[in-house]
Amino acid sequence: MTEPNKNNPEGDGKLHMPEYKNTISSGQLLQIGMLLVALAAGWTVIDTRSQASVAQIIDHEARLRSIERDVLGGLARIEQRIIQLERTIK
Repeated sequence: MTEPNKNNPEGDGKLHMPEYKNTISSGQLLQIGMLLVALAAGWTVIDTRSQASVAQIIDHEARLRSIERDVLGGLARIEQRIIQLERTIK
């Protein structure tokens, strides 16, 4: 006969499987709750960052449109000066 241990409490030489209860403990509920809190916090951070990124993109688009207007205005003035120079040369 073998000696009793945690896998063989009777010491009968057979391997006994541990018993599992189909219950949810307060520790498991706490873990589930903390997981939900972490997911909500992560979602909030990602949502806030995405809104900030959208605002930056809109600001950059407005700046680009302003620069584009300035460049087009400068090109129009250059074209007018070239036309004036061509007229004076003829």
